[in-house]
Parts: sequence; structure tokens; C-alpha cells
Amino acid sequence: HEFPSGTFEGLAVVTSLADRYAAVAKATRAAIDETDELGDADTADLLTGQSRKLDSALWMLEAHLQTQK
Repeated sequence: HEFPSGTFEGLAVVTSLADRYAAVAKATRAAIDETDELGDADTADLLTGQSRKLDSALWMLEAHLQTQK
């Protein structure tokens, strides 16, 4: 997803980042399932590590948005 041009205001940037992190996290979880089904445990494990990092970053972004409401 292309980052929206003209998005410079703080919370709008955080919201856009959270949306994109959520999309990448979802795609990563789907890739974990797919590689696991194909029997590629090593790749599934690498993707699981990345998924944890994405989820952590997403949690921080969303927590920031919650404090602004």
C-alpha cells in the first residue's frame, strides 16, 4: 500500500503506519501458514520471528493512537 501523499500530521502518519503494519502482519501470518503447509518449517520459523516484531511494532502504534483519543 502506497503511503498517502500529503500525510504529514502526527496522528494521521501514525494511523497510516498502523494500517500498513497490520496489512504486512496479516500477509506474514498467511505466509507462515502456507510455508507450514508446504512442510518448510525453517521458513515458517523465520517468518514467525518477523511476525512477532511486526505485532510488537503494531501494538505500539495502536497504543499511541489509543492514548490520543
